[in-house]
Amino acid sequence: MKTILFILAAIFSLSVISAQTKLISHKSHSGSDANFALALKGNLFNISESNLGLPTTIPSLDSVIYISEEKVVTISSERFENGHVWRTKKDTLKNDELFSKKHSLDSIKSEMKKTPTIYNIDSIVFVGYDNHTKLYKKEAKQKRKREKKKEKSIIPVGLQNNETPNKGLMILGMGLFSFLVTWVVYRFSGNFRLSE
Repeated sequence: MKTILFILAAIFSLSVISAQTKLISHKSHSGSDANFALALKGNLFNISESNLGLPTTIPSLDSVIYISEEKVVTISSERFENGHVWRTKKDTLKNDELFSKKHSLDSIKSEMKKTPTIYNIDSIVFVGYDNHTKLYKKEAKQKRKREKKKEKSIIPVGLQNNETPNKGLMILGMGLFSFLVTWVVYRFSGNFRLSE
C-alpha cells in the first residue's frame, strides 16, 4: 500500500513540474514581480507570447445576419487547435460601418480580408445580403449551356440522370442492328444455314 501511494505521489509531482508556466518559473528562480513586468514589457524570452498555461483558442466568425439598416447579429465561436468548440457567442451590432446594408457582400469580404484576426472569411455565412444573386446567374448560364448541347444532338438516345424517354426507339434500333448483322453473316458465309 505504501509503495502504491509513493508511486502515485511521484507521478503526480512529475505532472505538476511539467505544467509550470513562465510566471511560476520566473518566481521560483528568485524573480520578483517587478522583474517579470520588466521582462513582459521588454518582450524578453518571448514572454508576451505565453498564454500562461491556458490552451490556445482560434476565434472564428461563423455567420452574419442582417436584421435592419441599423442592426446586424453576428455569431462567432472560439475553437481549440484540435477543432473542438470552446464557446459560441451571439452579438448584436448597431450602426456598424462594415456590415450595414449600403455595402455589397464582395466589398464586405474584401474589407474583412484586410483584418488579420479573421481566418475563415470564405466559410462565413451571410444571411440577408446579396450572396444568392451571383450564384443564381452562374446556375442560369450553366443551364443554358446544357440546353444548347441538348439541341445540337440529332437523335437523343437518352438524357442525363438516367432518364430514357426513347426506350422504344432504342429497342427498335437494337433489333434492326441485330437483324442487319445476322443478314450480313447469312448472306456472305456459305456455311451458315437456318434449316435443311
